[in-house]
Amino acid sequence: MRFVTHAIALAIVLLCIQAAAGQHIDDKLAASRLGLRAKKSGDAGQNEPAPSALAVWKASPGWLTRGLALPQGAAREALQIGELPTQNDVLIRWPDGSIGHVILTAKIPTEGRFAIHPGAEATGSFAPNLAACWVEFVTPAGTFVAKMPTTLPAAPDYWLQGPLMQNQRFQVTPVDGSGKAHPLLRVWFDAQCYQDGTGTIDVIVNNFLDVTQAAAVTYDVTVQVAGKTVFSQAAVTHNWRCRWAGNWPARSFMEASAVPDFEPFFSGQAMPRFLHTVPSDFPAPTGDKFSILREGYIWPFMPEHGGGGRPEDAPQTYWVARWLAHPESKVLEKATLRSADLAGSWPVHISNADGSDITIDKYPLWRMDRAGRPAGQGPQAAPPWRGSSPRLVPDNAHQPPLLSLLPYLVTGRRYYCEEMAYWANFCLLQTSPDAGGGGKRQGSLGLLWGQEVRGFGWALRNIADAGKWLPDRSPWKHYFIDKTRNNLAWLDEAAARPTQYGCHFQRYLVSYPPPDKDRNWPYVMLNLWEYSMLAYAIDHANQLGFSGGHNYRDQLARFQLNLFSAPFDRSQSCPYELKVGKYTDARGRQKEMFGNLQEAWDATYGNGLPATQIIGHYGVNARLLLQYAVARKMAGAEEALQYIDDLIQRQRGAYGMPDLLYRSGWAIVP
Repeated sequence: MRFVTHAIALAIVLLCIQAAAGQHIDDKLAASRLGLRAKKSGDAGQNEPAPSALAVWKASPGWLTRGLALPQGAAREALQIGELPTQNDVLIRWPDGSIGHVILTAKIPTEGRFAIHPGAEATGSFAPNLAACWVEFVTPAGTFVAKMPTTLPAAPDYWLQGPLMQNQRFQVTPVDGSGKAHPLLRVWFDAQCYQDGTGTIDVIVNNFLDVTQAAAVTYDVTVQVAGKTVFSQAAVTHNWRCRWAGNWPARSFMEASAVPDFEPFFSGQAMPRFLHTVPSDFPAPTGDKFSILREGYIWPFMPEHGGGGRPEDAPQTYWVARWLAHPESKVLEKATLRSADLAGSWPVHISNADGSDITIDKYPLWRMDRAGRPAGQGPQAAPPWRGSSPRLVPDNAHQPPLLSLLPYLVTGRRYYCEEMAYWANFCLLQTSPDAGGGGKRQGSLGLLWGQEVRGFGWALRNIADAGKWLPDRSPWKHYFIDKTRNNLAWLDEAAARPTQYGCHFQRYLVSYPPPDKDRNWPYVMLNLWEYSMLAYAIDHANQLGFSGGHNYRDQLARFQLNLFSAPFDRSQSCPYELKVGKYTDARGRQKEMFGNLQEAWDATYGNGLPATQIIGHYGVNARLLLQYAVARKMAGAEEALQYIDDLIQRQRGAYGMPDLLYRSGWAIVP
């Protein structure tokens, strides 16, 4: 007993010594200091902070600038990293005034675990010490150089600003030796300067001006920071509507590494929670396809029907889902950040010649992939993928989640923030304003329904995320908020006028009449798995704080549940194509829909066709819809979900593990 008493006393003394030092919490004592409890084996693998700690970061020595997404009401005033002087850059506030997203900066003296908690904000000021930086482009037309100024202008373009760190942008047009400007290239320098005179520089090279001479630019490029060559690459082909970025240290800058705590991201609905059993590894982002202006992990020709299982074609990319479940993984962190770096490789960017943004509010009839249209209705030059190499072609139907969303929330980099806006705007500009002469986008309303259903879903997901997580001061924010609300309102109206089986199926998969007769003629086909993507987008938008579309989502969930009862066998519950009607004319323009599921079953399975396998195919989509059915307490939903989970979450699939775990971006915790 005496030994135990002395041990407790010694522990108290050690805690007092550390508290007086005001530096960090030792790993071994973190739980007792903060009132932490170890998570159960079914959790994500982090310690859970006590009520007074909003998060706990494990960090190494150096300057730490990291973001934190918080649930509404969690914090209103300044936050502090341990007891260190901490700069707060609040980018988003919830409607009640509490912090939604904040970038915290502090200098970490020694490695340890640091509680993020309400506290005092650092005070003071400093004059930034800007390092010299320039970019040289050797082109067939001559050598052009962009130099970053080393003094601040009268009105600096600040991104982040406080007593410990300042981030400001300089926009520079490269010029040749005679002072002639390059007609297409523009360079943006984001200088992040710290109190001790060190820092980093983001160099962003853009080629997306909407001008008649717009085209790919070839060059050899060299980047110098503080007198040192930090990057060079020969024979770069920089396609139009694309950009690339690199981040380099200046003046012996030492950056702290940190293991993020994603618990507040989950509770704040910034990210869905994924099963902790998803793999903790992923191929490292190495090789040519991860160099500037390349595709990384993304399928380079998105419209290609390359089969299921693309790691980006899911509610979340596989690598991000795995990092959220395993935040300590440096490989997953690198995969996530490098994918965000390469978001600029895709031709989704465009601006007017004066640098102003092109939006459907300004140009209601604009369409991104149409050249040669009247002024204000499309780009002045041909789409960049015609004859380009590498051939990176984006679309809405296979569009990944915003590649830079989580990296932006974690790092606060301005480049990542902008990529969110460019990709979300592409979703709107790419949707036809006048498909079939019907004005499906309805101009500036931004309705997304006039395309493949999965394109509707993935695009809605992305514009909702942009509307929620862009900074409050961003001119893009309310643009995306309005478009999200317009689409949810359209879905509410659609749900009130169901077309078949209690659902509003606004788009069917066509079959083609002679001479292009296909295997499905003369049937009208329905791909329910595509609608699961739209249902996810509706639910996700509502999780973010938007309102609308609930009935549409629930109708889809009920329809999926109906496929688990007669005349369907549950093994037939996840079809690739469900035959729901017939064309009544030889040209395939008039159709008559079936009146009940028995007719649909007879046409789809009555001739003995085997059911689509659930594992490796559309079980993940059915699981998503059944989760919504369970949440709505629909009869039989729990049993149906259990059946699907038994197959895709517990049985070994084609990749040596359960299908759902390999396809991690679908492994959302109910």
